[in-house]
Amino acid sequence: MKKTITPKILVIDDEASIRNLLARYLPKLQFQALFAQDGIEGLELAEKEVPELVITDLYMQRMDGFAVLKEMGHLHPDTPVVVLSGANDMDAAIKALRLGAWDYLRKPLEKLAILRNTLTKALERAHLIKENRRYQEHLERMVSEKTAAIRAGELRFRTMAEFAHDWECWLSPKGEVVYSSPSCERITGYTASEFQARPELMVDIVHTADRPMVVQHLAEMAARKESCHLEFRIVTRDGAMRWISHNCRPVHDGGGGFLGRRMSNRDITRRKRYENDLELQQQELLQQSKHLERANHALKAMLDHRDIERQSIEASMLANLKRHVFPYIEQLAAMRLSPKAHSFLQIIRTNIEELVTPMNPTLSTAYQSLTPVETTVADLIRLGKGTKEIASLQNVSPRTVAIHRNKIRKKLGLVNSKTNLQTYLQSLS
Repeated sequence: MKKTITPKILVIDDEASIRNLLARYLPKLQFQALFAQDGIEGLELAEKEVPELVITDLYMQRMDGFAVLKEMGHLHPDTPVVVLSGANDMDAAIKALRLGAWDYLRKPLEKLAILRNTLTKALERAHLIKENRRYQEHLERMVSEKTAAIRAGELRFRTMAEFAHDWECWLSPKGEVVYSSPSCERITGYTASEFQARPELMVDIVHTADRPMVVQHLAEMAARKESCHLEFRIVTRDGAMRWISHNCRPVHDGGGGFLGRRMSNRDITRRKRYENDLELQQQELLQQSKHLERANHALKAMLDHRDIERQSIEASMLANLKRHVFPYIEQLAAMRLSPKAHSFLQIIRTNIEELVTPMNPTLSTAYQSLTPVETTVADLIRLGKGTKEIASLQNVSPRTVAIHRNKIRKKLGLVNSKTNLQTYLQSLS
């Protein structure tokens, strides 16, 4: 249950009868009464007890009511002071009101209801003044906090815009430059104030080849509801050409009203240069690829021609051998030769045939790792000669031939293999 606060009423009067009367009457009005006999005592109580209202006489010893009004104006300026005086003096009343008295009542009080109404109205007015002051202080505090928040937000957004690397700007619906970030000077050579003073400068710096596209874009700006992107060239103050990547989007207020467009312009000159260099490199690679393709075709044709020439040479060699060599080999074979000479003659003919056979490179490849003696032994094995026969033909012992056979198998990768050496050598023919 909320506790009821009893207002304190300080009565300053040198007449005991008045103090006694109010001592009986004020408690009936739910007031807590405090009493003082003169101004000095009253001010001491006022400083100590802080009353909600003061009733004071004007003419008292030691300190009169006029002095009390002055001091209360300094001590408690919001506390209402009601003058209750027996002086029938209009000048005194005016002076008291000028010194801050809220009301002026004359003694004797014929009707206590008049005092009650006066006190009630004064307290209500004082309460309203205090509430209004608290409300005013609350509003001022809120305004101060909101202002601080707005300033902090403004500082934050301004810092983001002012120190943005890209050129940020805001165009009004009429095409006026509402804001332009300082980066515009780094990119274009022109300051933000120049763009704001001359809105047409934004179009004037566009390269003549790209200007129609930009002019059309700006003309359609109010009608566009979506974001859009352009890439165009500009000419800076010092005459250099730069590529700009332009992005913009519409800006609306809370009610949907069109406020213009926010734009962001980025210098992409370096990227465009890289893209151009890359395109040139791609074209060069394409030309090189075509050149290599033509060279491959020419090389293939040359290799085909060489292959034809090789086959022709081989065929010619074989024909010449058959005409000029093989007949004499046949005549030698018909003669009475020793078995050794006959074997060597057979090897000579077989090897000559294999040398000129175009589709048989395997035998010569397999023989590359063999020594001359091992090659001879391998040829005799391929012709079906046994170990003893080979030993006789080579004038060596069968054990030596066996050693050569093992070395041949090892060099041909046939160790620990059940493959017959004669069969394998014949497969290479």
